Amino acid sequence: MRKLISALLILSMLVCMIPGMALTTSAEGAKIEPDTSWYIGHESETEYHLYDAADLLGFASLIATAGGTYNDVFASKTVYIENDIDINPGWTVGDEAPSNVWPEMVRSRDFSGTIDGKGHTISGIYQVNGVSGDGLYAGIFANVKGGTAEIKNLVVVNSYSETKASDAQGFLFGATTTSAIVKLTDVYVDATLVNTDKSGDVSGNGIGGLIGGTVYDKAGGQIIMTNCVFAGSIDVNLTSGTTYIGGLLGRYNTKWTTFTNCASYATIKGSVTGTTNLLVGGIVGDNIGQNRLTFKNCISAPTFNNIKNDGGNLYFGEFVGGSRYSGTSYSPFTFSDVIYTGSNALLGCVYAKGTTTFETSGTAYDASVKNEKSTKTDNLTTAVSAWTNWDTSTGKPLPKTVAEMLVDPVTEVAGYQATDATGDKFSFRIVAVIDLKDGESLADYEEVGFKVSATYAGLSTPMTKDYSTTTVYTSVTGDTATGLVEYTAEDLGGDYIFALACKNVPANVGEITVTVTSYYKKVGGSVVDGATQTLIVSVPKDAVN
Repeated sequence: MRKLISALLILSMLVCMIPGMALTTSAEGAKIEPDTSWYIGHESETEYHLYDAADLLGFASLIATAGGTYNDVFASKTVYIENDIDINPGWTVGDEAPSNVWPEMVRSRDFSGTIDGKGHTISGIYQVNGVSGDGLYAGIFANVKGGTAEIKNLVVVNSYSETKASDAQGFLFGATTTSAIVKLTDVYVDATLVNTDKSGDVSGNGIGGLIGGTVYDKAGGQIIMTNCVFAGSIDVNLTSGTTYIGGLLGRYNTKWTTFTNCASYATIKGSVTGTTNLLVGGIVGDNIGQNRLTFKNCISAPTFNNIKNDGGNLYFGEFVGGSRYSGTSYSPFTFSDVIYTGSNALLGCVYAKGTTTFETSGTAYDASVKNEKSTKTDNLTTAVSAWTNWDTSTGKPLPKTVAEMLVDPVTEVAGYQATDATGDKFSFRIVAVIDLKDGESLADYEEVGFKVSATYAGLSTPMTKDYSTTTVYTSVTGDTATGLVEYTAEDLGGDYIFALACKNVPANVGEITVTVTSYYKKVGGSVVDGATQTLIVSVPKDAVN
């Protein structure tokens, strides 16, 4: 979503306001040709900016181009996503295949570099891998074969990725090598992953909500996830082999893997039959080797009960499905202040090297698990309340940085406008802006408003008021020392401007602390609180501040 400019406006009394104009929407079902003109001819640049679906599809096509021409060309470069982008407006997961299809990514495709979503949302991705017969290691951004790959400040919703061949599958990256450094920061994905290779054996690398797994080449790599959430579904139907599924990461074989402030709300469904072994972890499916795995301030709250078992073997772990026994030592796990909702062990089972034995009880592997603090709970909101930097307003706690990207619409206070004092009173107006998602209009909302609380020294009870907005504007004009200045909603980073009046305020109280919480209610929905912001309003000493 577009971020609003946080410039503080200190203006005089509003002189005039101009009524708003309606938004326009994109045509549904339109075929979009990938645009690579932002890259072709600019190969030596280090930053690229994607503004629409054509740009984004062009970016995907560069990664997927056959022959390796564009593979890994974004190493040490940054690709910025500058707007919310819906590739298939009007399409929803579960509908028939849409007009615009994301290219399949095969195992020879790779990515390194940085993708910065800038808080924006991508939706409408529809991808099918294995059409060409090679669907191994499938993700929308292919694989990471070496170097450093980073994705940050990105939301992906209403998207679908299917793989017809076995082995590693993740929504963002299919597979990474153990020499690669992979960083995911402030990432939220609510998408559907489907693996349709029923007879395949995904024992190599696994299936994960964000990353499928790691392919061993040499030790030393890292996977670092911070403020990451997967809230989608993974559907796997197996008839043979051993498969590993994790809410965030399918299987890891890197030297260091850490999860900090991450959450899994994955729905894992499908079926296993015959002699199939399925190891499922809320966050990680399986570890192989003696690699370090650390969870800190993480939530595991997946849905495991959608898997039909017809003669197979199912193993569940609240955080890790299983770990491969190596020699006489097990992989070291550290759980530091973690929360889970199920009744399984943190580590589901251990596969004994050289045998077909899976240990699911006893103390053989307990010594490898360092449980600094774990909490089983039926109330995530209460359990997370002691954590800082988490938002509990939605029922499913999220890291605050992620929650802010999901606030819909984005509403933000830009500043305030104040009058001169008249007698012992003055008035001020809080200027706020609303930034709707691309393709939406105010008709999609029953209410958009702000809850305002003001206090100052000597006031025992804060003054409060609820502003449910009935009138919005696209620009305001203020009288400043240099004359009339017009500030538009676009200047402030939004679609509309609100003016929230606070009249007849005592002029001798000094600074006034104003707390503003935005809220909205979609048509047919319930009220959702957005961000809370604080302003310090100074009583003006003259007419222009």
